[in-house]
Amino acid sequence: MAGSLNNLGSVLQDQGKDLAGAQERHQEALDMRLRLHPDEDHPDVATSLNNLGSVLQDQGKDLAGAQERHQE
Repeated sequence: MAGSLNNLGSVLQDQGKDLAGAQERHQEALDMRLRLHPDEDHPDVATSLNNLGSVLQDQGKDLAGAQERHQE
């Protein structure tokens, strides 16, 4: 399920039409993955953090948040 949410978020982001929706999907995927892997060191968690940071960067409204996500 988290993988599907992540993929949907990526499609929405790539289309550039619904960045808020992309952010929501990436956040949902991250939340799910953190429940499965609370240590935050799992590659799936890193992927979700990266994708969330990327969509925040594309939105240009939370660059500090995007930087934090990319550095995690």
